[in-house]
Amino acid sequence: MVGIIALIIGIVGFAKGRIGVSKARELRGSGMYLVATLFCLPLPLSLLVGLVLGAINAGRPTPLEPSKILLAGALCTWVPILAGVVLAFVLSKPKEAPPAGFPVTPGRHPPQAAPPLPDRPPQP
Repeated sequence: MVGIIALIIGIVGFAKGRIGVSKARELRGSGMYLVATLFCLPLPLSLLVGLVLGAINAGRPTPLEPSKILLAGALCTWVPILAGVVLAFVLSKPKEAPPAGFPVTPGRHPPQAAPPLPDRPPQP
């Protein structure tokens, strides 16, 4: 479950381009890509380690102890997540203030009113 939540946070980080770390700080740029990658890592890493441990178990006359398998799964899940959280707090920057007012494209002036039409005499 934790791996799926971390995967969703990582994918959202890749899609939005930023990850909110706290109320006043967010992670942007290359640090965000590193943290998002670390958040996406637990699920595939757990699958890979599970496959390797299964292959090792298949070739042994006595199976591995369940505590070792549980420890490997916990390490595959929590080490990337904790490393990502620590890096997110270290690399985060203050949030940028949103632009005030109506957004105007730089270098373009607002449209001017059309000049008034000259007075014409009424036609018969």
